[in-house]
Order: sequence, then structure tokens, then C-alpha cells
Amino acid sequence: MRRSFSKGMAIIILVVVSLIFYSTRSPMRKNTTVDMIGENDGWKASLNMNIGYNSQLVVTLVTEDFEPPSKISVDILAKDQIVYNDKLTIVKDKFPHFGMYKGSFDSSKYLERNYKDVSVLINFNDEIITIPLTSIKIIE
Repeated sequence: MRRSFSKGMAIIILVVVSLIFYSTRSPMRKNTTVDMIGENDGWKASLNMNIGYNSQLVVTLVTEDFEPPSKISVDILAKDQIVYNDKLTIVKDKFPHFGMYKGSFDSSKYLERNYKDVSVLINFNDEIITIPLTSIKIIE
């Protein structure tokens, strides 16, 4: 009886230590939000990633040099691997020359681990614009 009690206690202690190790080893918890922003002369991209849940991409045209296209194709690259690809339609707004495009997707484990090397590729009219998301803010 005493021997089985000792084995049971050893197993419980091992499980508790394993759980503590796993919870401290994980770089981000599920309630963490990562906001990433990047821009160039014509476009601004912002990616709000809720770890373990969903991500929202907002792409805006920040110049009035040309009419915003009605649709754009967008890729999100994390360490040169595509983690999101979609065609986004312009969001109608009060300002007709203000181009805003939105997309939502499930957060990718690969993106969560590689959020420090993320770029957004915008493709329209056979032109590809790359926007590195260099401003990173982590909210826990």
C-alpha cells in the first residue's frame, strides 16, 4: 500500500513539474496580442494577431496619386513562407479616394512563431508592392 502511494505521488509531482515547464517554455500565451505595422510611400499595412485565435489585416492607401483599385490580392509572408493569401475588396467609406481593405483569418502557428519577420505583398494591376511589418507591439 505504501509503495503504490509513493509511486502515485511521484507521478503527480512529475505531471505538475511538466505542466509548469511547458507553461513557462511557451513564448506567447493565448491571450497575447501582437500588433504589427509597416508602410511605404503609397500603402500602409497593419496586422493585429490574437495568439491562438484570429488575425485581422488592414491595408490602406495613403496617397492620392492614383485611384484605389476595387480589389487587391494580398499575401502575408512569415520568414518567406506564405501564411495568408486572399483577394480583398475595397471597403466603401465616406471618403471615395481613401482605399481601405480588410481581411480576417485564423492565426497560424507558423506566423505566431515567426512574427518578427513578416511582410505583406500587395498585388494589383500587375504591380507587386512589399511592405515589411517592422513596428511590433506585444500586448499581454
